[in-house]
Amino acid sequence: MKKMFKKSIAMLIAVLMVISAMPFTAITAFAADSAEKSYVKANIASFNGFTGTSNYTYNGTDLSAGYSDYYSNIVYDDGEFLDGDVTINNEVRVKAFINSNVVLLYDGKNDTILPVVGDALKTTNNVGTGQKYFKQIRVRTDTTGNFWELKEDWKGNSGTWNAWPTSSDMTVSYNNANSEFYMNKYSEYLFRNKLYYKGSSNTSTYYDAFTPSSNKIEFTSVHAQWGIGEGNRDTNFGDSNSNVYVINYKPILDKIDLMKQVYNSIQSNGEDKYCTDYLENFYKAAYKVMTLNPNNYPYSSGVESAVQSAAGAIKDVVDNYLTTATTEPTKHTLVDIPGKDATCGETGLTVGKKCSRCGTVTVAQTEIPATGNHTYGKAEYVNETQHKYVCSVCGNVKTEDHNFVDGKCTKCDYVPLDLSTYNAAITEADGIIANSDGKYTADSVNAYKTAVDTAKAKTYSTQKEIDAIISEIQSAQTLLQKARVTITFVVEKEDGTYTTDTKNPDWGESVNLDTQSNYVSKWTIDVNGVTSKIDSNATAIDHVATENATIKAYVTDEKPDTKYSKVTFLGKNSAVVGIKYVAADTTVDTNTLLTVPAIPFYENGKWDKAEITADGSDITVRATYVPKAGDENKCGIHFKGDTKYYNYDSYVYLFNADKSKKYAMYADAEAQELITYLGGVDFSVPRRDDIYIKEVNADEMKAAIGFSGSYQQGLKSSFNVKFWLPEDATLIETGVDLVAKFPDGTVKRAHDRATKFNARNEYTYTASFGDSKKTVEFKPYLTYKKDGVKTTVYGTSQTVEFN
Repeated sequence: MKKMFKKSIAMLIAVLMVISAMPFTAITAFAADSAEKSYVKANIASFNGFTGTSNYTYNGTDLSAGYSDYYSNIVYDDGEFLDGDVTINNEVRVKAFINSNVVLLYDGKNDTILPVVGDALKTTNNVGTGQKYFKQIRVRTDTTGNFWELKEDWKGNSGTWNAWPTSSDMTVSYNNANSEFYMNKYSEYLFRNKLYYKGSSNTSTYYDAFTPSSNKIEFTSVHAQWGIGEGNRDTNFGDSNSNVYVINYKPILDKIDLMKQVYNSIQSNGEDKYCTDYLENFYKAAYKVMTLNPNNYPYSSGVESAVQSAAGAIKDVVDNYLTTATTEPTKHTLVDIPGKDATCGETGLTVGKKCSRCGTVTVAQTEIPATGNHTYGKAEYVNETQHKYVCSVCGNVKTEDHNFVDGKCTKCDYVPLDLSTYNAAITEADGIIANSDGKYTADSVNAYKTAVDTAKAKTYSTQKEIDAIISEIQSAQTLLQKARVTITFVVEKEDGTYTTDTKNPDWGESVNLDTQSNYVSKWTIDVNGVTSKIDSNATAIDHVATENATIKAYVTDEKPDTKYSKVTFLGKNSAVVGIKYVAADTTVDTNTLLTVPAIPFYENGKWDKAEITADGSDITVRATYVPKAGDENKCGIHFKGDTKYYNYDSYVYLFNADKSKKYAMYADAEAQELITYLGGVDFSVPRRDDIYIKEVNADEMKAAIGFSGSYQQGLKSSFNVKFWLPEDATLIETGVDLVAKFPDGTVKRAHDRATKFNARNEYTYTASFGDSKKTVEFKPYLTYKKDGVKTTVYGTSQTVEFN
C-alpha cells in the first residue's frame, strides 16, 4: 500500500521586514485613519471573534457529510494522513492515524476536537480455543503533556485502514477495562473517535505543537488473549507521526466583550468628549483586534511558518493593542480660555473652553461689541513733544503733539525744560531706598530719604533751579552708612566635633571661609531659620555678605565618590546610537568611546566634538555626514530627451510634463521592462542607476507593480516598491514574496505583506538575513479586486547573493 507523506517546510530564515509609510527614509507611526474607524463602527456590533472554518478531509473523505460533529475549530488540514507505527504483539497489529498536517484553534469557549482513527488486525489464526479481544484504547497522557483527552468510546466497523469508519456497529471503550471486544480470525477492525484539546496557557508563543519530535500524540491499548493463559497487557496502540498545531486565540476572545463595552461607552458619551489622539488610538487598536483572523494565513505553503505568523500576530495584538482596545480613551479636561471686556473703542471676547490635554476647543469665544465713544479728560504731559488724553471710562490713551504758544503748551501747560538728568537722579534715589534693607543702617537710610523727599518737593521754573535740585539729591548719598553683617562659620567633622568662627564684615564685602581640611562633603547656609545647600565641594569658598547667616562645612578625610558625565551619541536623524559614562575631570577622544556608524550613500561621518572633557554634567555628541560625490551614487531620471541626476530619497517633479497625459516608469530606455505607471507627475527618487519616464496610452494602463530601486548593505537588502491601480479597482494587499535557495538544495519561502505606504503608492521593503550562504529571489506582488474579480499581478524579480 502506498503511503502518502506531506511535510511542511518551516521558514528558518530570520527575516526582518520593514515597511515604511514615508518614501524610502524612516519608519513612521501608523496612525488610525477614517478607514479604520469606519471599519470598526460598521462591524463591531456583529464581531464575536473567529473560529475554525475548514472542513476536515480524511484521506479524501469529506467529513462534513454526516460527521461534522467529529471535528470543531479546525483551521486547516491537508486531507492526508501518515501511517502510524505498527506494533505486533501476540499476532495482533495495531495502528493510529491523524492527518499529516492539522491546525486547530483554541478559544476557551468552543470545543476544539481532532478526529482520530485506530486500526486493529488479527494477523494469524488462533491456536486452539484462544481468542483475542480489546478492552480499552486510550490516549497516552504521559507523552502528550496532558493536553488531550477522550470522552467517548471508539466507534467502528470491519474495514481497511485507509478508510474513514462509516458505521458504528462496533465499540471499544476508552476507559473501561471490563468491556471486551472479541476479534475474529484474520479480520481487520477500524475505529474512529474524537480527541478533545484540554486548553492552553501558552502566552509566550501563543501556539502548541504536537509533532514527532515534540509532544508526540500517542495511544495505548489494553488487550488480552483468552483460553491459552495470557492475561491483560498494556501495549502501545500506535503512534501518530502527524504535525498537529493548536493556536491560542483565547486571550483575544476573552476581551472582545470588554472592547464592545468600551465602544458602546464612547458612543453613549459622544466621541466629541474624547481627546482625538486617544480616540484614534482606540480605533486603531480595535481594528487590529477585529482584523486578526487566524484563518487567513497560507498554511498550505508551509504549516509551521504560517502557524508562527498567525500566533505572532496574536502576540503582537495582545502585547501592543489589546489593552488600548479595552480601555476607555482619555476624555477632555476642560479649562477656560480667558475672555476680555469690551472697552469704548475695542471689542471684547467671551470666555471659551478648551481641553488642556489636546487643545481641542469645545466652546468657541464670541466677540463682544465695543461700548462706544471715549470720554477724555484734561491733557497730561507725556514728554517734550507730546501730551496725552486718558478715557475716564476704559482708560484708552491717545497722544498729541504739544501746541506751544509763548514757550508753553496750551493743552497741558508744559514748559519745555531739560529734565533728563533730574529724572535720572530721582530714579537712582528711589532705587537706593527700595533696595536699602540690610545694606545701610536704618538711621542713615531715614536721613537720606528725608533729604531726597525735601529736594523732590521743590518746584522749578528755570533750568538753573533744576540743576540745583539734582545736585542736592546726589549729595544726599553722603548720609548713607553701610550696615555690618554677622557671619557664623562652623566646621563640623566626621566625629561630631566642630569649630565656630564669627566674622562681622560690611554689607557686600567678600569673606573667605577656609575649612583648612582635605575634603568637604557639603556646604550649607542658614538664613533666618531656612537652610539650603551651597553647590560646592571646595575646601574654601568666598562668601559675599548681604545678610546675617550661619554657614556650615562638613569635612571628611575620605574623598567623595567620583562624578560622571553621561555622554549621549546621536547618529543620522538624531537617533541615539550609544551612551557612555566618563569620570569627571577626564578628557577623552570621542572616537575611542564610539565609532561613527556608517550609512548608505554617505561618506564616513565624524563626531561634532573630537574630544570631550567630563565635568559631571550631561554631554551630547552628534554625527555629521557628507553625501558621496559622483553620479554613480545618484539616480538618473530620463524624460523627454533630458537627463537629471538626483540624490537618493529626493523628490522629483516632472516640470515639462503635460498633466493631461499619462506616464509610466521603465527600467530600460527601450521601454520593455515596465516598473509601474505614475499616478501623477511626481515621485520620490529611488536608488537605481537609471529610470526612464515615457508617455503611455491611458486605455492600455493596467494594474502594475515593480521595484523602482534597491541597494544592499552587508546582510541587509532594501527594495523601493511602487504600484499603480486604476480608479475602478480596490486594493486587497501588496507586499513581497521571497524564495531562499541554500547550497544543500534546501528551498525556503516567505510571503511578506505591506501595511503602510505613502500617498504616491510607494513603500520600502527591507530584509535582513543570517550569515549562511544563500541566493534569495525577491518578487513584488499586488492583489486587487475589479468588477468582482480578484487578481494578483507580479513585478520583475531581483536576485541577491549572500556569501
